[in-house]
Amino acid sequence: MPLHITDLIVSTDWDPQIETFLRNNDSNGAISEIERLMKEDNSSHELIVQKGMLLILSGDYESALEIFDSVLRSEPESTDALLGKGISQYILFQSDETQEIFQKVISLKPDYYRGLVNLGIILNVNGHYKEALKVFDHAITLQGEPIEAWTGHALALNNLEEYDLALKSCNNAIKINPESFTAWLVKADILENKVELKESLKAAKEATRINPNHPLAWRTMGITLYGLNKFDEAIDALRQSLLLDNDISGSWHALGLALLKNKEYTEALVAFDVQLSHDPEDIPALGNKGITLYLLQKYKEARDVLLTAIEIKPSYVFGWNNLGLVYQALGKKEEALKAYNAVIALDPSNIQANTNRNILIEDKKMNQSVKSGKKGKKSSYSKREKTD
Repeated sequence: MPLHITDLIVSTDWDPQIETFLRNNDSNGAISEIERLMKEDNSSHELIVQKGMLLILSGDYESALEIFDSVLRSEPESTDALLGKGISQYILFQSDETQEIFQKVISLKPDYYRGLVNLGIILNVNGHYKEALKVFDHAITLQGEPIEAWTGHALALNNLEEYDLALKSCNNAIKINPESFTAWLVKADILENKVELKESLKAAKEATRINPNHPLAWRTMGITLYGLNKFDEAIDALRQSLLLDNDISGSWHALGLALLKNKEYTEALVAFDVQLSHDPEDIPALGNKGITLYLLQKYKEARDVLLTAIEIKPSYVFGWNNLGLVYQALGKKEEALKAYNAVIALDPSNIQANTNRNILIEDKKMNQSVKSGKKGKKSSYSKREKTD
């Protein structure tokens, strides 16, 4: 789970009146105040850069980028303007150039705390977790209360699956500021990875208490509730997440899973379809759509969806396994046997596939015995579907 980059860039030396507007979540008031100050001193690059940062907070990333570019044309080594440009580009375009921009910032100003923290975030997002950890280590030494650096440090360790160390770093951030939304959110994620779901739920509830309008907190709570088999509550939390941000990554799939477990198959199918409209090659979503169609007894549609998933990812064990169940429901025993053989080739110890394969073979022998005049015992398939 990446830190949201805008959680960190607001940490700058604001005018006291602007600080007041920001504490009241009034970015428009803050922009009006910075424009008033700029009229008094229209040549101040510092005020221009701060306006760009405020535009980021208000969601006007394109205007912010124009401001930072205008500053850099006259002052190409302005670290604050470079930092703002990198942030704007990342949010607008998921630009690969962002990491290079942040590295340039640090080459110009090696002990620039905000630059280091944002570089660490981008390294984390790009999967360079050990490099990110080193950057956060450096940032921690530069600030008296480095809450953002400790939070990023925790996130890097979490991605490295060093969960106990990650939890310590996260608790350091929370000790500095018990009202840090991001720290509580990261803590919930760490505890979920440690499969300490009750503690994860407590942390997620703290995050939603601090910022009830952030969709990631509700998504995290919903996923944790799902893990605790509290499907009704999970559905409510995930719907709240989507109410706040209809396109939030993964929430539609998570909602589909919770609805599936709650046996609300038709609604689950809708959720998986929305997820697939965002990413048509989302393998788990395709697999779970296939299971849902199977449970709705739409076997041919289920077969087609699972075949699509397997075509994209031939090593998809869950897909092959559930395809076997679908073929059984369609009465196509030879195709079912091929599907289970594919599972066993990929995962020789898969209990369900081995069981169903052996029963199919036994059934085949029994049918042959019946045809030759011999009696055999009746068998039953293990038809438990698997979610991914």
